[in-house]
Amino acid sequence: MLGNRFDSGIRSATRGFATGAILFAVSLIGCGGPTPIAPPEWKPEAMADSAIKLFDKNGDNILDSQELVATPGLQSAVAKAKEQSPDVNGDGKLSRDEIRDHIALFESSKLGIQLISVTVLLDRQPLAGARVTLEPEPFLEGVLESASDTTRQDGTARPAMEIEDMKGVRPGIYRVKITHPDRPIPPRYNDNTTLGLDLAPARAGYGAQMPVFQLESK
Repeated sequence: MLGNRFDSGIRSATRGFATGAILFAVSLIGCGGPTPIAPPEWKPEAMADSAIKLFDKNGDNILDSQELVATPGLQSAVAKAKEQSPDVNGDGKLSRDEIRDHIALFESSKLGIQLISVTVLLDRQPLAGARVTLEPEPFLEGVLESASDTTRQDGTARPAMEIEDMKGVRPGIYRVKITHPDRPIPPRYNDNTTLGLDLAPARAGYGAQMPVFQLESK
Protein backbone atom coordinates (compact mmCIF):
# COMPACT_ATOMS: atom_id res chain seq x y z
CA MET A 1 0.00 0.00 0.00
CA LEU A 2 2.85 2.42 0.81
CA GLY A 3 4.27 1.98 -2.67
CA ASN A 4 0.86 2.63 -4.21
CA ARG A 5 0.39 5.80 -2.16
CA PHE A 6 3.84 7.04 -3.11
CA ASP A 7 3.24 6.36 -6.80
CA SER A 8 -0.14 8.10 -6.62
CA GLY A 9 1.44 11.10 -4.93
CA ILE A 10 4.13 11.35 -7.60
CA ARG A 11 1.49 11.21 -10.36
CA SER A 12 -0.58 13.92 -8.66
CA ALA A 13 2.44 16.17 -8.15
CA THR A 14 3.47 15.54 -11.73
CA ARG A 15 0.12 16.66 -13.11
CA GLY A 16 0.17 19.81 -10.98
CA PHE A 17 3.72 20.64 -11.87
CA ALA A 18 3.14 20.06 -15.57
CA THR A 19 0.24 22.52 -15.54
CA GLY A 20 2.34 25.10 -13.70
CA ALA A 21 5.27 24.63 -16.06
CA ILE A 22 3.09 25.15 -19.12
CA LEU A 23 1.60 28.31 -17.62
CA PHE A 24 5.11 29.50 -16.74
CA ALA A 25 6.32 28.98 -20.31
CA VAL A 26 3.27 30.77 -21.67
CA SER A 27 3.85 33.67 -19.29
CA LEU A 28 7.32 34.09 -20.75
CA ILE A 29 6.12 34.36 -24.31
CA GLY A 30 2.54 35.59 -24.02
CA CYS A 31 1.38 39.13 -24.73
CA GLY A 32 1.30 41.42 -21.73
CA GLY A 33 3.40 39.04 -19.60
CA PRO A 34 6.90 39.52 -18.20
CA THR A 35 9.70 40.46 -20.53
CA PRO A 36 10.89 37.25 -22.24
CA ILE A 37 14.16 35.80 -20.97
CA ALA A 38 16.74 35.94 -23.74
CA PRO A 39 17.80 32.48 -24.97
CA PRO A 40 21.43 31.36 -24.71
CA GLU A 41 23.75 32.18 -27.58
CA TRP A 42 23.70 28.83 -29.36
CA LYS A 43 26.40 28.02 -31.90
CA PRO A 44 25.51 24.52 -33.15
CA GLU A 45 28.46 24.11 -35.52
CA ALA A 46 31.10 25.23 -33.02
CA MET A 47 29.50 23.33 -30.12
CA ALA A 48 29.33 20.09 -32.10
CA ASP A 49 32.98 20.51 -33.08
CA SER A 50 33.87 21.06 -29.43
CA ALA A 51 31.98 17.93 -28.31
CA ILE A 52 33.79 15.82 -30.89
CA LYS A 53 37.15 17.31 -29.94
CA LEU A 54 36.56 16.60 -26.26
CA PHE A 55 35.15 13.07 -26.42
CA ASP A 56 36.02 11.46 -29.77
CA LYS A 57 39.08 9.43 -28.83
CA ASN A 58 39.53 7.44 -32.06
CA GLY A 59 39.19 10.36 -34.46
CA ASP A 60 36.25 9.09 -36.53
CA ASN A 61 34.01 12.14 -35.86
CA ILE A 62 31.51 9.88 -34.09
CA LEU A 63 30.87 9.31 -30.40
CA ASP A 64 30.33 5.59 -29.90
CA SER A 65 28.80 3.95 -26.84
CA GLN A 66 32.12 3.85 -24.96
CA GLU A 67 32.95 7.48 -25.72
CA LEU A 68 29.46 8.63 -24.73
CA VAL A 69 30.11 7.39 -21.18
CA ALA A 70 32.33 10.45 -20.69
CA THR A 71 29.46 12.82 -21.54
CA PRO A 72 26.41 11.72 -19.51
CA GLY A 73 24.25 14.51 -20.92
CA LEU A 74 24.62 13.34 -24.51
CA GLN A 75 24.37 9.73 -23.38
CA SER A 76 21.00 10.49 -21.78
CA ALA A 77 19.87 12.12 -25.03
CA VAL A 78 20.71 8.99 -27.02
CA ALA A 79 18.69 6.89 -24.55
CA LYS A 80 15.50 8.86 -25.18
CA ALA A 81 12.60 7.54 -27.20
CA LYS A 82 13.30 7.52 -30.92
CA GLU A 83 11.21 10.61 -31.71
CA GLN A 84 13.15 12.65 -29.11
CA SER A 85 16.64 11.21 -29.52
CA PRO A 86 19.34 12.94 -31.57
CA ASP A 87 20.46 9.46 -32.67
CA VAL A 88 18.49 9.69 -35.91
CA ASN A 89 19.65 6.41 -37.45
CA GLY A 90 19.31 4.45 -34.18
CA ASP A 91 22.85 3.03 -34.15
CA GLY A 92 23.52 4.03 -30.52
CA LYS A 93 26.15 6.55 -31.60
CA LEU A 94 26.23 10.29 -32.26
CA SER A 95 27.87 11.78 -35.31
CA ARG A 96 29.11 15.34 -35.40
CA ASP A 97 26.13 16.27 -37.58
CA GLU A 98 23.63 14.61 -35.23
CA ILE A 99 25.04 16.61 -32.32
CA ARG A 100 24.89 19.81 -34.38
CA ASP A 101 21.28 19.18 -35.41
CA HIS A 102 20.28 18.42 -31.83
CA ILE A 103 21.79 21.67 -30.56
CA ALA A 104 20.07 23.51 -33.42
CA LEU A 105 16.73 22.45 -31.87
CA PHE A 106 17.58 24.51 -28.80
CA GLU A 107 18.44 27.49 -30.98
CA SER A 108 15.26 27.29 -33.05
CA SER A 109 13.05 27.01 -29.94
CA LYS A 110 14.16 30.49 -28.80
CA LEU A 111 13.37 29.34 -25.26
CA GLY A 112 15.39 31.13 -22.58
CA ILE A 113 14.28 29.37 -19.42
CA GLN A 114 12.02 26.53 -18.30
CA LEU A 115 10.86 24.74 -15.17
CA ILE A 116 11.80 21.19 -14.29
CA SER A 117 11.16 18.93 -11.34
CA VAL A 118 13.29 15.89 -10.53
CA THR A 119 12.75 13.05 -8.09
CA VAL A 120 15.63 11.33 -6.31
CA LEU A 121 15.20 7.81 -4.95
CA LEU A 122 17.85 5.96 -2.96
CA ASP A 123 17.31 2.20 -2.86
CA ARG A 124 13.78 2.87 -4.17
CA GLN A 125 12.89 5.27 -1.36
CA PRO A 126 12.52 9.07 -1.63
CA LEU A 127 15.72 10.79 -0.55
CA ALA A 128 15.19 14.04 1.34
CA GLY A 129 17.96 16.59 1.88
CA ALA A 130 20.00 15.67 -1.20
CA ARG A 131 21.65 18.40 -3.23
CA VAL A 132 20.91 18.07 -6.93
CA THR A 133 23.17 20.06 -9.25
CA LEU A 134 22.89 20.36 -13.02
CA GLU A 135 26.20 21.25 -14.65
CA PRO A 136 26.42 22.09 -18.37
CA GLU A 137 28.41 19.63 -20.44
CA PRO A 138 31.90 21.07 -21.12
CA PHE A 139 31.13 21.98 -24.73
CA LEU A 140 28.36 24.27 -23.40
CA GLU A 141 30.32 25.93 -20.60
CA GLY A 142 30.13 29.70 -20.73
CA VAL A 143 26.75 29.47 -22.47
CA LEU A 144 24.63 27.75 -19.82
CA GLU A 145 24.58 28.29 -16.08
CA SER A 146 24.50 25.56 -13.45
CA ALA A 147 21.29 25.01 -11.51
CA SER A 148 20.65 23.31 -8.17
CA ASP A 149 18.15 22.60 -5.41
CA THR A 150 17.71 20.43 -2.31
CA THR A 151 15.21 17.58 -2.32
CA ARG A 152 12.11 17.72 -0.14
CA GLN A 153 10.60 14.97 2.00
CA ASP A 154 9.10 13.31 -1.07
CA GLY A 155 12.46 13.29 -2.86
CA THR A 156 11.52 16.03 -5.32
CA ALA A 157 13.60 19.08 -6.22
CA ARG A 158 13.29 21.92 -8.69
CA PRO A 159 16.82 22.85 -9.73
CA ALA A 160 17.00 26.50 -10.60
CA MET A 161 19.29 29.44 -11.17
CA GLU A 162 18.45 33.09 -10.77
CA ILE A 163 17.94 35.01 -14.01
CA GLU A 164 16.43 38.46 -13.79
CA ASP A 165 14.42 37.52 -10.69
CA MET A 166 12.92 34.43 -12.34
CA LYS A 167 13.76 30.92 -11.22
CA GLY A 168 14.27 28.25 -13.84
CA VAL A 169 16.78 26.28 -15.87
CA ARG A 170 18.22 26.92 -19.29
CA PRO A 171 17.27 24.35 -21.90
CA GLY A 172 20.46 22.40 -22.56
CA ILE A 173 22.56 19.29 -22.03
CA TYR A 174 23.69 18.65 -18.47
CA ARG A 175 25.54 16.22 -16.26
CA VAL A 176 23.82 15.70 -12.91
CA LYS A 177 25.54 15.46 -9.54
CA ILE A 178 23.76 14.36 -6.37
CA THR A 179 25.27 14.67 -2.89
CA HIS A 180 23.96 14.43 0.66
CA PRO A 181 25.33 15.89 3.92
CA ASP A 182 24.56 12.77 5.97
CA ARG A 183 24.00 9.84 3.64
CA PRO A 184 26.88 8.31 1.67
CA ILE A 185 26.22 8.64 -2.05
CA PRO A 186 28.50 6.63 -4.41
CA PRO A 187 30.89 8.69 -6.60
CA ARG A 188 29.12 7.45 -9.75
CA TYR A 189 26.37 9.92 -8.85
CA ASN A 190 28.59 12.94 -8.12
CA ASP A 191 32.38 13.20 -8.54
CA ASN A 192 32.40 10.60 -11.33
CA THR A 193 28.80 11.01 -12.29
CA THR A 194 27.08 8.78 -14.81
CA LEU A 195 23.86 10.81 -14.57
CA GLY A 196 22.86 13.07 -17.43
CA LEU A 197 19.90 15.20 -18.41
CA ASP A 198 18.99 16.40 -21.88
CA LEU A 199 16.58 19.31 -21.48
CA ALA A 200 15.71 19.56 -25.13
CA PRO A 201 12.61 21.52 -26.14
CA ALA A 202 9.65 19.22 -26.74
CA ARG A 203 9.12 18.75 -30.47
CA ALA A 204 5.37 19.17 -30.06
CA GLY A 205 5.41 22.30 -27.90
CA TYR A 206 6.27 23.18 -24.32
CA GLY A 207 6.03 20.65 -21.55
CA ALA A 208 7.39 19.92 -18.10
CA GLN A 209 10.37 17.62 -17.68
CA MET A 210 10.24 15.41 -14.59
CA PRO A 211 13.03 12.82 -14.58
CA VAL A 212 13.45 10.30 -11.78
CA PHE A 213 16.98 9.43 -10.64
CA GLN A 214 17.07 6.01 -9.05
CA LEU A 215 20.26 5.70 -6.98
CA GLU A 216 21.65 2.59 -5.33
CA SER A 217 23.71 2.84 -2.14
CA LYS A 218 25.91 -0.11 -3.14
